[in-house]
Amino acid sequence: LARSGALAPGVSGAGMPWERVTDDTPIMASAHAGERAYLNRCAPCHLPDGRGLPPAYPPLIQSVVLAGPIAAHARVALHGTAGLHADPGHVHMPGRSVMPAFEGACSDAELAAILTYERVTFAAQGRVPAADGGDADSLRHHVRPSDVAAARVAGRSAP
Repeated sequence: LARSGALAPGVSGAGMPWERVTDDTPIMASAHAGERAYLNRCAPCHLPDGRGLPPAYPPLIQSVVLAGPIAAHARVALHGTAGLHADPGHVHMPGRSVMPAFEGACSDAELAAILTYERVTFAAQGRVPAADGGDADSLRHHVRPSDVAAARVAGRSAP
């Protein structure tokens, strides 16, 4: 379901296109664009509200991956669970599903929008960056297509 881009069952907006983003798209515009793409690709497992279905599908709320470096977050989105194995101390928990790789299923722009939405919505812990991206916190949350492209080039084992 997530690989096809089909909208999660019961989520409104089926068939609606997501807005394209570039490196120059302001953070909140990128997050807004990423919301629909998140609902299409990520919500079937992590749920629309990011609570997940533990232990199979981990929650995104207060996730160390979302709160960590952008490159690591992009690596996990691109390469799935295999992208986590490069992180020191990562242990795949028994009973947890394997996250699929979205490397061939999403463009860098779509993944950047999704990751920005996830970081702003689930990792910002109530601190929403200013609409113009002017707050310093936006640097931790704003994922640009060039960030995803760099993670793609670095590959799955980059630290």
